[in-house]
Amino acid sequence: MAGDLYEVTIRALSSKTTTLLSTLLNPPKIILSDKGLQRDWNGLAELIGIGGEHIPSLRNDKDHTRKLLNLWYEKDKNESTIKKLLVFLEELDRFDVVDDIKNLIEEDIKVYEVNCERAEPKNINPGIDSLVLTREDIVRLENGLGPQHYDAFVLFADEDTNFVTELIDKMENQYKLKLCARDRDLVAGIFEHESIMKLIALRCNRLISIISPAFLDSYSNKFFCSFAQSLGIEQRMRKIIPCLYMPCQVPPELSCYFMLDYQRQGKLSNFWERLRDSIKVAQVTPVANSPIYRSSSQQIPQALPIVETNHIITVPDTKHIEADKYNMLKPKKNGVKFNSMINLPSIENDEIVSSISETDSLPSKIVEVKKSKIKTGWLKKILSNKNHKCSDSNNESHKRNLFRSIKRKVAIAN
Repeated sequence: MAGDLYEVTIRALSSKTTTLLSTLLNPPKIILSDKGLQRDWNGLAELIGIGGEHIPSLRNDKDHTRKLLNLWYEKDKNESTIKKLLVFLEELDRFDVVDDIKNLIEEDIKVYEVNCERAEPKNINPGIDSLVLTREDIVRLENGLGPQHYDAFVLFADEDTNFVTELIDKMENQYKLKLCARDRDLVAGIFEHESIMKLIALRCNRLISIISPAFLDSYSNKFFCSFAQSLGIEQRMRKIIPCLYMPCQVPPELSCYFMLDYQRQGKLSNFWERLRDSIKVAQVTPVANSPIYRSSSQQIPQALPIVETNHIITVPDTKHIEADKYNMLKPKKNGVKFNSMINLPSIENDEIVSSISETDSLPSKIVEVKKSKIKTGWLKKILSNKNHKCSDSNNESHKRNLFRSIKRKVAIAN
């Protein structure tokens, strides 16, 4: 009759069910069962296996059945089940008792199972539980996701709670950022400082420091700022975003940063937008290669030609090349040269022409050639006429006079 549902200890019976059993089994019955057993608590004690040494104490007790059930549970906790109790009642031909207590027993079993589930400790995974730092971590882990990551952790003093509430509301609702605050997000039962350090180092991209006189009076806030500063140096990133909320004397370790001043808002400076841009992490996108355009002054000179001769590569000497260019551009500045006056008659016409210097004022070779031809023409006439007129005896005096006049005319021509 009884199924697996009744494989429950008799401790599951409520006081109401036990009282009903006592009411039905305590009165003595004269008629025996088919097996010759008494149909009251005496027959039940015999089936349970409780001997005569306990019978006197059971008889002296006011509630024989209740005490009998307690002795049964103490004797054998594993075998004292509701299923066996119902079997024993059927052997005693007490079907009336089974029918009366059946509904109560089923209710007692349901209540007992619920209480057992609540009392039984659940298996907790220490590895997963150590990841729970904030309330959102619990929700994400229950859905099979990893721990929550945040755009920034907000560090502030209790006196600045109203301002921080406004800040979090704007950043999360208006700019769709995810912030973490100690009083709002941390779960109870964790080590506060250790958890905040884990959040700053592993879960939060930035640390927003709301600087005020009350903030600087907190040693823990200074410690977390120093910790974030060391992380920023180690990770080579902007870790601290200092926001000056109330005027105060900022210490050197924070004054070295450019900070956002809430009191200096204006047309050129929107505090909330600048804070949003400072929190965001720039997404790296690949830049396409584009040609570099240079002006004429920025052109890179081409390399000098390399001459290969007999499999030996020779590079022209740039010093000689520059010197040759310089000599070609440099004008000649040689003065007028005269040969000896005594040897003048023996000088050929071509030599006389070549001895005349090139002046600096002549712009081209054409002008130089024309002047040299003019000088040569009148010089020939003078030499020929004078040589015919002068006698051999007065040759020396004529030569001196002649060359004086030549020098004078040459000077005038130049």
